[in-house]
Amino acid sequence: MADELDIIAFRRALHRRPELSFRETGTHDLIARTLDGLGIAHRTVARTGVLARIEGRGNLRRAVVLRADIDALPIREQADVAWRSLNDGVMHACGHDVHTAVMMGALQELNRSRDFEGTLLGLFQPGEECNPGGASLVLAEEPFADYDVRAVVGEHVEPSLEVGTFGFRAGKYMASSDELRFTVHGTGGHAALRNQLRDPVAAAAEFVGGLLALNLPERVLSIGRIEADGATNVVPDDVRLEGTLRTFDEALRCASYDAIR
Repeated sequence: MADELDIIAFRRALHRRPELSFRETGTHDLIARTLDGLGIAHRTVARTGVLARIEGRGNLRRAVVLRADIDALPIREQADVAWRSLNDGVMHACGHDVHTAVMMGALQELNRSRDFEGTLLGLFQPGEECNPGGASLVLAEEPFADYDVRAVVGEHVEPSLEVGTFGFRAGKYMASSDELRFTVHGTGGHAALRNQLRDPVAAAAEFVGGLLALNLPERVLSIGRIEADGATNVVPDDVRLEGTLRTFDEALRCASYDAIR
């Protein structure tokens, strides 16, 4: 007799033990144990991911893939709840614990009846929050080579929606995501001797302003990290910047890099 999954408890267990991209070993093991309890076949993919399989009836080569991401973000949780993160500096702040729990609940229900044509695959994907991410590693293993995959279905939480409602839209919705890294080189020195400096901090500030001017309705560029390892009276030689570029259109994505150069 398969176990009955408490989806809320499962989600809170995930939330208590968040893990960063490609370090989701505990998350992998919890997912695997839960699938075992539900009597669902599964195997490891992309080192820390899990691929579940439920066979229905008829042509088992015909397949649909459900997909959820499992990694967390390097953020310190401040919420005062019983299930808050126990891993200091790591948090499920993007809802991947919810995505994983929702898909596990869907697999539980579909496994009970198996009243569908073909095979249902459930991909618990690692490393979504980095680039290149876990999707590329999963595809490199060709786990769907023996199937005629008709659709891949993913979902994402949206806090602006009312509880119990779903949001849909036609066309493009989730943008591409590129990681940006820059280093501004200069000549540092004592902050009082500005005539002897080629100030990388000032140059980096001007550069950030130019980057943010590239933002459009279908192109979002943000800088989230700036490191200038100087002091109150010392200007460093180098400044490092990191950010993201998100677009809906490949031509606009390529044009963005031309503009940055």
